[in-house]
Amino acid sequence: EAIDFRAVAGAGYALAALAIPAPTLDFSYPFVFSVLAVGMIGAAPRVRIPDVTVERPDAVGAALTGLAAVTLAGAAYAVAYVAL
Repeated sequence: EAIDFRAVAGAGYALAALAIPAPTLDFSYPFVFSVLAVGMIGAAPRVRIPDVTVERPDAVGAALTGLAAVTLAGAAYAVAYVAL
């Protein structure tokens, strides 16, 4: 219950290594904007499938879930980038 699936979904960001060119100082905005989009996953409502209920996250939970998603996304991107 402590690990939110929305944060683990940030690991799917590793596929961005195939679609987004390598970030440089001149061409960094696609990388930055996509990471910010992954961070917004914490603000998305939580849907519980068995009960079909929608819960709004609190501010701290949303921030921590977004931070965890961005951290996992960065690590997954780094591993995929090095592997390619």
